[in-house]
Amino acid sequence: MSNQYLFFILFLVINSGLWMIFDNAQQNRMKELQRLILNQRNEEKNSAPPESKKQNNDDKGDKIVISKEFVDWHKKQGPTRADYVKTTVNQEIYNVLAPEVYCPRIRLGRIFDGGKWMCDPINLPNGCVIFSLGINGQPSFDEEIQKYTNMRCKIYGYDRSPGKISAEVFQSINGVSRAITLAKVTDASKGTSTIEDLMKLEKVDKIEILKIDIEGAEYQVMTQFLQKQTVCQILIEIHSSYDGTKNLLRDIARFDYLLFNFEINPNYPFLATEFSFIHKSCMQRYSAIELYRYLP
Repeated sequence: MSNQYLFFILFLVINSGLWMIFDNAQQNRMKELQRLILNQRNEEKNSAPPESKKQNNDDKGDKIVISKEFVDWHKKQGPTRADYVKTTVNQEIYNVLAPEVYCPRIRLGRIFDGGKWMCDPINLPNGCVIFSLGINGQPSFDEEIQKYTNMRCKIYGYDRSPGKISAEVFQSINGVSRAITLAKVTDASKGTSTIEDLMKLEKVDKIEILKIDIEGAEYQVMTQFLQKQTVCQILIEIHSSYDGTKNLLRDIARFDYLLFNFEINPNYPFLATEFSFIHKSCMQRYSAIELYRYLP
């Protein structure tokens, strides 16, 4: 038998032995990993729920509870945020913003532009009113909020373009829609109306949810409206101006509204941003917990 053949046999034996050792080591590691995963699952099953668990709130359903440390951390940062809000310019404002309240949020509407963040909509009261200002042929939010709540609210939709009011859709979701341009002054000859005059037109005393996307006209109508009316949640897209955005946010906040979400529109970075507010008087209804108010 040649030496070359002996070396070949020896090579095969050594490699087979090494492979067996490696394979055993791999199997042992897999067994250890499975053991660790099983232990972790058992620990999770036996551990106490996290601080943000729900617990009974007398006869009012469930109440969200968050840890004191969570709230304290926001309170610690709050005064600094308040100072920065006053002094920041341009897009720097977006480095300062953070929720002023904690609440169970959900995004309703299509995944892309058109969806809105709401606070705990399952607690919308029966017979409530939703105003949807600015439809633009995209009523996905309006459809989903009605489906989510089983049509418990009446929804009114408005858009400046007659071809974009989605009349048939609104009829199918316990709603009505009209071609009207939102403005600071009502002028029937020009087809313009204030929000308050729309309420009179529809014989509405109170708006629960105000969704607004009116391509810059928000600067003309919001402050005027909030001086006379209070709604529970404002879901608004603010356009076109960094300083204008900051000033309008602070104006809204001065009427006791607290920010709970914001979402930058990537198609127009920093110049079209969704903001969601809840009024202080409605926080208990929607399971919202104040963290720190810094915008006013």
